[in-house]
Amino acid sequence: MDGASEQRMERVFIRLAVQIVTAAYAEAMRRHGLLPSTIAVITTYAEENLAALEREPDGVPTAEGR
Repeated sequence: MDGASEQRMERVFIRLAVQIVTAAYAEAMRRHGLLPSTIAVITTYAEENLAALEREPDGVPTAEGR
């Protein structure tokens, strides 16, 4: 497997891991009693933060990414 294929596969695994963690945190927030709308807002913030990290070449968001 070439380097590009390995990178694509790694990204797939990372995205799957993020989905698992997202579901686990959402369930924990539900069990704690947070409202569904609050869970949705928090999940959106987390997704925005992850997207900002992906846009940065070194994985560190800039001030604009926050």
